[in-house]
Amino acid sequence: MKIEISTKWELIKAIFITTLISVIFSNILVSIFETIFSPPLVASDIVGATVVSGIASSLAAWIIFRQNYQVTKTKADLKNLNRRLLNTQKKLRKQASTDDLTGLYNRRSFFYRVQQEVARYGRDKKRVFSLLLIDIDYFKKVNDTFGHAIGDVTLRTLARVFLKTARGQDIVARTGGEEFCLLLPDADKDEAKVLAERIRKIVSNTDLGTEKVGIYITISIGVAEISPNEDRDGIYNRADIALYRAKSDGRNRVEVADETKSA
Repeated sequence: MKIEISTKWELIKAIFITTLISVIFSNILVSIFETIFSPPLVASDIVGATVVSGIASSLAAWIIFRQNYQVTKTKADLKNLNRRLLNTQKKLRKQASTDDLTGLYNRRSFFYRVQQEVARYGRDKKRVFSLLLIDIDYFKKVNDTFGHAIGDVTLRTLARVFLKTARGQDIVARTGGEEFCLLLPDADKDEAKVLAERIRKIVSNTDLGTEKVGIYITISIGVAEISPNEDRDGIYNRADIALYRAKSDGRNRVEVADETKSA
């Protein structure tokens, strides 16, 4: 691992300071020894003692530096390892919550978000929300005519249309082969129907194919607003019934679910 410049300077400074201290300390010792021993020490003895002391001090500084360096290196390696683990965890969480083909929320994560909205509605009945269940009309014909590769392009392009048309707070998910769902927080059924009609019109006028193959499709949409004492499955089932009615009544249309009766 490359030593940083600042660390090099710290080493040089440590060696310089310890050497200076050793020289001073050696001179003090020599002065003391001269008063104790006879005959007095000669210049070569003083120089030798100073050199030996300086070398010992420099070696001590180097050992301390290497120990500190290894500790710093180990901490840096652990920090990098933790960062890689966190990034891996984020990727795994994203993979577990998104649809591989479109990048939208998958069925599991979508229903989890719906459950959160149901709980929030249970605490505050003014915070309504709605669901849109969307199904592509005659999508099997696209796969049968152009192949599954073009069908996948169509699904990915359709997903981008939904994301672009939806509001910033909305949750868009692919919950089945050609089924998509939108969770609309703070939107009643009238607001949800307006958005559903906008999505339906945009899709019907958008080429969802490639440069070589033009694909125009239509979608059917079921709309449902949360009702008192209703759980996650309840609102989803009502939206699904509305979707079935839209497909039964000719497709390429939006149908709003009937309200539930209060207990």
